[in-house]
Amino acid sequence: MIGSTSPEKDLKLQAAKERIDAWGNSVRVTSGHLEFAFHAAFPLALTTDLLYRLRDYLITEFKLQIPWIAVTDLLLSGFCYEVDQELYEIDITVREELLSRLPKERLKQLSKFLLKYIELQINHTDSNLIQAQKWTALSYVEPTEAAKQITEKIAKMLTQRHKDDWSQIAFLVETLAKPLQDAGFEPLLTLAQSMAQSSRGDYSGAKAQLDNLHNKLGSLPNIAGVTFSFVPVHTFGFNVVTVNTKGEIAKRETKTAQYFTETLSNNVTLEMVSIPGGTFIMGSPSDEAQYNEDDESPQHEVTVSSFFMGKYPVTQAQWRVVAALPQINRELRPDPSEFKGDDLPVEQISWYEAVEFCDRLSKQTNRYYRLPSEAEWEYACRSGTTAPFHFGETITSDLANYSSEGTYGDAPKGKSLSKTTKVSNFKFANAFGLYDMHGNVREWCYDHWHIDYKGAPTDGSAWIDKDGSKNENSRLLRGGSWLSGPRSCRSASRYSFDPGTWYEYVGFRVVVSSART
Repeated sequence: MIGSTSPEKDLKLQAAKERIDAWGNSVRVTSGHLEFAFHAAFPLALTTDLLYRLRDYLITEFKLQIPWIAVTDLLLSGFCYEVDQELYEIDITVREELLSRLPKERLKQLSKFLLKYIELQINHTDSNLIQAQKWTALSYVEPTEAAKQITEKIAKMLTQRHKDDWSQIAFLVETLAKPLQDAGFEPLLTLAQSMAQSSRGDYSGAKAQLDNLHNKLGSLPNIAGVTFSFVPVHTFGFNVVTVNTKGEIAKRETKTAQYFTETLSNNVTLEMVSIPGGTFIMGSPSDEAQYNEDDESPQHEVTVSSFFMGKYPVTQAQWRVVAALPQINRELRPDPSEFKGDDLPVEQISWYEAVEFCDRLSKQTNRYYRLPSEAEWEYACRSGTTAPFHFGETITSDLANYSSEGTYGDAPKGKSLSKTTKVSNFKFANAFGLYDMHGNVREWCYDHWHIDYKGAPTDGSAWIDKDGSKNENSRLLRGGSWLSGPRSCRSASRYSFDPGTWYEYVGFRVVVSSART
């Protein structure tokens, strides 16, 4: 844990002491060099301008005898490493040991110096660096304010898709462990530690940290007056099948996945399944039966960050609860569906209504619910497969609710139901634990419609035309429906649709950006 001691950390600290002592005993290093190094360890990052201003401050305020060459000697000491052009950081363990040799009052004085220096850097291009320096200074003089600002930043980051910044904020908190710990903000250190582990792919370790935090603070933790939410993740099991070209089950597997449950009302919940990040080939190959060359090509590699996706399409019971919440941008019809039933998927939903549903749910839960991007949807549907369907080479009416009068591959005709079915009607999921991806209702994605994949994003984000192009009034649907033929149910199949239109075969499922582990 950040801020804790361990045999490994003790060894690192001992090595840091020996490095500092060895440098202090070298021929040209004076006591002024050492005093300067103790103080120079305070800022999180160093520039030559900052170091020379710090030297002047120490000479003026404390009458320290620091030679001019001490700045250069420190940068060449081996304690510092260059992280950008003319930007340096001191090894974190060395920094901790250097700072330990200063009295607490001097640290507060250095905080004031650094805050004044930051004011002079207001036009600095690296706003993240300036913010980090400010938090460093505040953590010693106003630790509650520092913890508040850092927690606000983390709460926002937990709603975002990319985890690249998680390790950076975790590293920052680690460097500030001592003052934050002294001020009683150990939970913030635990939260940062879990983010660091999650960004490295250590999900079990991250979960253990979050479980610890949950046990201490409850499901709505409050750190320095900032409340944010996380939900403990659980594991569920499910059955997966692979069929041959005749639609016969050739392989059966039992798999597990993680999920969390969002409570919408006393008896209505929403199950959100963890979709691991990864890379896949989006679109269909030219030799796939019944593939659409016009809009399913060119195939391209896409890397998708982890997220959570609804295990099922949104049901009518779930819709009614959220539709009763306060309006954000537009009204929602309380009972829009043609086919009635609490556990049936809600249908006759426009894209605008689906977005409003997500907005209301986000405000209610303090989590960022949204429609999936088209890339996220296909990635989640394929769940690691490359065949036309996540079941394999074909589809049958034993596996999905679609118009099975038509056939695909060598599979026989099936029984068409001509209506929606309960979302839990079919017993086989895909390898990620999602149901109804190939039938029941078509599902809205957030993207604008594009006729092909030329110029499509490769990071899993929604493809949005921000310049008000001709695609502004066209969104898209994914997945098959009870009315769709087998060709339209394939993993790669896509369909252009007016966002203001609704039909009895159009529904949606929601995703939430990965903020839990």
